[in-house]
Amino acid sequence: MEGVEQNLTLDEMDLNPSLPISLTRAIDYALADTLLQSTIGEKAFSEYVNEKKVEFESYNKSVHKWEMDRYLKNL
Repeated sequence: MEGVEQNLTLDEMDLNPSLPISLTRAIDYALADTLLQSTIGEKAFSEYVNEKKVEFESYNKSVHKWEMDRYLKNL
């Protein structure tokens, strides 16, 4: 809505077409995105970001099939 309200064209909008390469980078992008924060509200945004941080911590504590296949194949 911000672009509509300001009558911006797509060329004038600050769009980043590339996707983040990691969940931590995505969290950083979200934290810097004032449009996202204002759109979903401060409380929902804070809860979403905190949940993603917990998700990332859980992921990092796991041993994944790719790691087992790559590093344990000779055992």
